[in-house]
Amino acid sequence: MSHLATDRRLRFERLERRVVLNGTALVELAAALDNQAPQVADPIADFTVDEDAPDTTLDLAAVFQDADLAVGESLTYTVEVATPAWSVADQISEETYTRFHQDDLYTHAGDNRGIGGAEHDLARDNIFSHFQELGLETSLHAFTYQNSTYYNVVGVKPGVTRPDEIFVLGAHYDSVYNAGADDNGSGTAAVMEAARVLAEYEFDCTVTFIAFDREEQGMKGSYAYVADHAADNILGVVNLDMIAYNPAGANHDKVLLYEYRDGGHIKQDLIVAINLYGGGLTAVDAVENMGRSDHQPFELRGFDAALVIEHEVWSNPHYHQLTDAVETPNYIDYTYATSITSAATGYLAGAAGLTDANHPAAAVVEGDLLELDYGDDRHGTVEIVVRATDPAGLWVEDTFTVIVEPVADVLGRHVFYNQSKFDGDSAEANSDDDGAIAPDKTALRSGQRASLTNYTSYSRGINGIMIDVADAEAPISAADFLFHVGNDGAPHNWAPAPAGSVTVRHGEGVGNSDRVTVVWPDGAVRNEWLQVTVLGDNLGLADDDIFYFGNAVAETGNSPDLARVTIADLLLARNNPRGFGNPAGLDSRHDYNRDDRVDSIDVLLARNNHTTFLDELQLIDLSAEQSVAPEAWDLAMLYLATHGETVEAEPDADDRDATAMLPWIDV
Repeated sequence: MSHLATDRRLRFERLERRVVLNGTALVELAAALDNQAPQVADPIADFTVDEDAPDTTLDLAAVFQDADLAVGESLTYTVEVATPAWSVADQISEETYTRFHQDDLYTHAGDNRGIGGAEHDLARDNIFSHFQELGLETSLHAFTYQNSTYYNVVGVKPGVTRPDEIFVLGAHYDSVYNAGADDNGSGTAAVMEAARVLAEYEFDCTVTFIAFDREEQGMKGSYAYVADHAADNILGVVNLDMIAYNPAGANHDKVLLYEYRDGGHIKQDLIVAINLYGGGLTAVDAVENMGRSDHQPFELRGFDAALVIEHEVWSNPHYHQLTDAVETPNYIDYTYATSITSAATGYLAGAAGLTDANHPAAAVVEGDLLELDYGDDRHGTVEIVVRATDPAGLWVEDTFTVIVEPVADVLGRHVFYNQSKFDGDSAEANSDDDGAIAPDKTALRSGQRASLTNYTSYSRGINGIMIDVADAEAPISAADFLFHVGNDGAPHNWAPAPAGSVTVRHGEGVGNSDRVTVVWPDGAVRNEWLQVTVLGDNLGLADDDIFYFGNAVAETGNSPDLARVTIADLLLARNNPRGFGNPAGLDSRHDYNRDDRVDSIDVLLARNNHTTFLDELQLIDLSAEQSVAPEAWDLAMLYLATHGETVEAEPDADDRDATAMLPWIDV
């Protein structure tokens, strides 16, 4: 894309003043009028890199040319980097939208998010937790209806440069005594998914995500919110209500847009956004005005708002019926709903003003060279505009796109106390286990020596770990992990661990990574080390990721050099009682069974798990490069003998490592 500056009048005036001073008016003026603007000789092509790629250097002298540059003159270059709204919209995922819709909002047959419904508050709490986990400023906005208190769930992404200017994305999460899969689990899931994507960016303006309650009783939640925020500078409100019913026919893939009263522009802006970012959807201006949803209270207060709704809403046979559930055949169209979510997200990304804060690539010009630097653990798409300007002020621009792709990585390694007080005494692998993660334990890695921070004292042994994997290139399964157990400094000789159960919770790990939970039967891994290997090939990791956790039942870490259970551990439990009034925390050194008490049971555990130098947990040392065990030479000899090969001479025992072995083998 090229743009040419042609303001000849201003340029002439500048030249005229300069010429008079120099006394060479005619000659210099004629040269200026004949001057040609720079040209893009070799446009920079769009390209894709990994987020950990080395810097890219581009020679701008080869990109631009100017035929009439005088000797000694040169072009000057400037560069701008922007994140296009379409690249943000493209990050909306049908997979995660579906997960929010089906797993968090109770949209299945028999569920009820209506007044008094068993699932109403559960859905509200899930929305709250989701906003909170995204790092939004999360709150419950309380209001009263029929002498009862209800809550809108609010998540705020503050603006960077104009925080007082606000855009709102909202949907109501209550239903009419049913599962409300379309009305309005579909819109609420869209708000949750849009928040997931937009929370990763910074904006000039504030973006507020709201899940309204009691819409079905006359927009009570949104009226209450508007009343309490009437003085806010709300520039636009997008209300998503019923966006998943998309039957075949003439109106398939069409979307209706309403406003309550004339005078706003957001409806027309959303029509443009749906056509740009909606993946083939067609936006239809409903023309007539309509309320009946949460945009109405905002417009009555003078705020610009619009309703986005499925085209066939008025012919939906499941509207306010018990069949408004995900199990109803040929009903919920997730692709359609996700496309509407993408359009709303793209609109907000552009309207709220993406800032430069989170660009995955930084651009700097040094002379004729353009340097692109890719941020650590940052990915996305950027448009880069390079301008070349000649000495007379004429310029041309070249625009290209860089896609920085994510690289698979292990972001978290945790050990947790499965089936303890802290996960509800449940052996099941689920989100409750997050509350039982040991906050004072970290994985032992290569190059480190084991210490108290790497092993637990849990009486059930190691019965649960979690691994947070980001941007895996393939679905995660049990086949992507290896587990070994042992208690010496030669992990390559350890035995396979007992079989564990692997569960994947998508998007629930650190940084929205996938959280992999592995659980073992109680006592299966006890008083020894567990080696965990995350295999890199299938997941796209640069290398296998290997780490360790240990267990020494009833060991308090009272000695920095030993993990031996002695009378000291018994006395420490006896002398540090904890009970109902002062419960033990997750990081207690004396609550060996993790029941949030330190009592006679813990004393007995210390007495019954006494160890000596013969069977104590070894504080293994991985700080030095581990050479191949002496047995490796014998294995090599066996291999060569079975293949008819010979060895010229046997090296000294001290030289029997992997590198010294090779020169002696004549193959």
